[in-house]
This record gives sequence, C-alpha cells and structure tokens, in this order.
Amino acid sequence: AEPEAEPEAEPEAEPTANTKTTEEDASAGPIADDAGAKPAEEVKDRDDEALGRVEPTLELLLPPNWASPSVDKFAFSFSRAVFDAWVVQPSPCCAAASVAGAVNAALGLSGAAGAGALSHAHIAGILHGLLVDQVAKRQATVERLLGGARLAPAIDALRAQLASEGRGLGGRKEAGCKPKEAVSRLRALCLIHARAAAGADAAATAEDVPAADAVRKSVWLALSELFPTSAQSDGAPAAEGEDTDEGQGDEDAAEDEFKTAIAEGPSSGAADGGLAARRELRLMLGKLIGTEQLSPTQARLSTAMIGNWGITGAVCALRESRFNSWEDPRLLALQTATNPAAKSLPTPTGLDADQERLAAKDLPAPLARVIEAASRLSAKTLASVRVRGIPAPPIVVSKRDSEDTIEAAWLALRSTFSRSGSALILHHKNHYALIFATREWHHYAPADGGCGDGQGRERVRQILTARKGQRPTAWIEWSEVHRTLSGWAGYAILEIVVT
Repeated sequence: AEPEAEPEAEPEAEPTANTKTTEEDASAGPIADDAGAKPAEEVKDRDDEALGRVEPTLELLLPPNWASPSVDKFAFSFSRAVFDAWVVQPSPCCAAASVAGAVNAALGLSGAAGAGALSHAHIAGILHGLLVDQVAKRQATVERLLGGARLAPAIDALRAQLASEGRGLGGRKEAGCKPKEAVSRLRALCLIHARAAAGADAAATAEDVPAADAVRKSVWLALSELFPTSAQSDGAPAAEGEDTDEGQGDEDAAEDEFKTAIAEGPSSGAADGGLAARRELRLMLGKLIGTEQLSPTQARLSTAMIGNWGITGAVCALRESRFNSWEDPRLLALQTATNPAAKSLPTPTGLDADQERLAAKDLPAPLARVIEAASRLSAKTLASVRVRGIPAPPIVVSKRDSEDTIEAAWLALRSTFSRSGSALILHHKNHYALIFATREWHHYAPADGGCGDGQGRERVRQILTARKGQRPTAWIEWSEVHRTLSGWAGYAILEIVVT
C-alpha cells in the first residue's frame, strides 16, 4: 500500500511557498548551457503542443565547444525510450504527465498524441480515484474524533461561502482555495454557527432536552472545540503564500504545523486528540481540493495536491487494477481491458471529443500492452534524504555530503539511468519531470591552453529535464539537483521500472 503522507526527514527544513531559491546558472566554464531556460514569469506551466516532439539531436545533447582543448573525458547518455514516450502536459498536471511518460518509456511505447499509449488523462483519472478513497478515509477519521458528528453540513457551508465569492475548492489560483485557507474559513464559520447552536441550547426547555442535546452534538459545536479561542473571528481567511501549482502535496505542511502545535502546547487547553483532529481535517480538505482539481469535469487539471505518494500510488493502482472500482470516463478503456463485463455497460453521454476517445471500449494496442505488463510495474524512491521510519533509498543525499559522496551519488544515478526497462522522474522545485539524458566532463583553465597539468580543474555533471512542462529543455547541474534533494524530504528522484 502506498504511504498517504510524506514522512519526517532528519533535520532538514522544508521550503515554504515564499522560499526563493537562486538558481545557479547551468554554465560551468565556456561550454555549459541551460537549454531553453527563461525567466519564471515567462515560463508556462504546460507544454505548447504546436512545438511538436523533441528529437535527441547533437545540438540538444552536446554543449557548445564540447571538443575544446580545455575539455577532458566528455561523456553523455540519453534515453531514446524517454524521448519517444514523454507526453504533453496541457495544464499544471505534472505528476500525471510524468507518470504516464515514465510508464510508456519503461514499456517502450510512444507518448505522441494519437499513439494510443497512456496519457496524462489516464493517470489523472487514477490519481482522482486515489484521492476519493483517501477523502472518505480521512473524513471517517475526523468524524470519529469529533464524536460522531457529520462533516457534510460544514463542507456544504464552506462550498456555499466560496461560491458566493465566485470561487471554489478546486479553482485556479485566486479562484481556488488552499487547505490552510479552507481551515481558516471553517474556523470562522464555526464561530458563527456554534453561537447559534449554543443559543438554541440555552433557550431549550426541559421538554426540549433531546433536541438540545442533538444541537450540542452538532458538527459546528464539535468543530468549535478544535480551534484555539484566539482564532480570528472576522471571517477573513488566513494569508497565503505564493501560489504553486506543481506537485508538492499538502501532507508535509500539515505535519509540520501539527508538530509545532504539540511542541508549543495547546493554546486553549485542547487535548492531543484535538490536535490530531485538526491535522486530519487539514489533510482531508487537501485531498478534497485535489479531487476537484482532478475531476473529470475539470477543464484545467492540476496535481498541486499530489505528492510522491501519488507517483508510487498510481503505479500501484495500475499494477493491482484498482481503477476497476472507480467511476470515471477517463478509465473506461482500461476497465474494459481488465473486466470484460464492463463492455456491456452503456457509454457515458455528454462527453467531449477527448473524453470519448478515452472512453472507447476498443482498447488501442499500446494500452493493451500497458494492461498486459501492469503486474510487472513498480515504482520506488531512488534518491532522497534519509527519512526516519522507512528504509533508506538506494541513493541517500544530505546537506553534509562531501564532494566524494556527491560524486558517488552521481555515479549511482548514472548507472541506474542506463538500466533497461527503467525511467526516472525528478521531483524538484514543485515540479515533476522525466530525466532524458545525462552528460559530464572535466573543464580546465590551464595556462598553456590544454588539459595537461593546468590548474583550475572543474567537474561538470548535468541532467536534461524540464523546469516547467514535460518538454526536455533544461540542462541542470547535478550540484543544484543535489542541493534541492537534500533540502527537503519531499523532493526526490523516483524510478518506474518493468521487470
């Protein structure tokens, strides 16, 4: 079973939404480059389909002046399978697009439009199903911690309040609502509804005791007991940081707030059960927001609420055919391949052209290949910081790594990249993207213009990936990747492999 939250890392601080990391230039000497890098405000969180596919040309793979006398031991490696298999990311759904591309690559399938292999929409349907199951589980836990009170009236009130402002839980940027703000709004709504419930309780007569008792057990009174008495009462949502749309998930933020609250002690005499309920409520709201962002009716899919658990969970769901239990037109073709009885079901109506293609009951040959090989698919974390409570990944990174350790990690990554039937996904700076190629060399600045015994030798190690979208456009220094991975347990390199 896939984990539902990113576990705690040994003391490595998580970057906040407002953290600004200065990206070092990919240049290292006169021959390195960062292909296609643009200022952040000019880079879209999607791919431009009009640009077509990318071929592994020498112009893309080789840096300028790679045969310069100051270059020694230049080498590069690229994956033809990944170049063929990556899928277009049409919106901020990098987690879905990267998993589809990685599975296609591991199976040797083409990700080009119309090729009939896995697309971002198939994986979005699987991630949506995972989130629906997790919402139900989290909601049951919260209701149990609230003494049996049902959350539906509170969620309905939250939706109505957002709708009155032209917003929604799954909206885009300012039109959406993050988990932190959702909790803040529920807190404010509690102050209003709990006063009304308490007033009804005080006005009750002896004959009304059963009704008054029901009011006392209402969800608003139960929720009001969770929040500190110093909570803001004007209904204004909590301040939010910079909006990030690419896969980071919400589990870690909630976990950090939970630990901080325990360390500081409850501010209103609440028991640890109240802290646990608040944490579960925050996580449930994050999953609920995720279901709306990945809904079949959502025009602009987003995987902002998906973390590394979603990458491994989607592959697990493919392997175990868990998608058969979810009602989603995007999954109908996969369902008919594993469940012949599904062919007799009526095709959903009101679908657009893309949904009709996904719901087709005649499975394309590449998708049939995915189903045939699904039982041999697996996903795991290849590189990350060491995390308490779970086995260490094959490549462990740390802020305290020496240059020799960083070099050893690079060599291990390069070896895994060359493995057959394998594809790597880099989770870095709120984005998931495939690793297409690696390259390395030694750069010298000798006085005599040649390598010789000159001084100033510099080791250059780079990977080809994408900072936005899935198109291979950026050569990123391994030192930057290592720094990112060692900065937070949520960042990692994941491997999808078919045995």
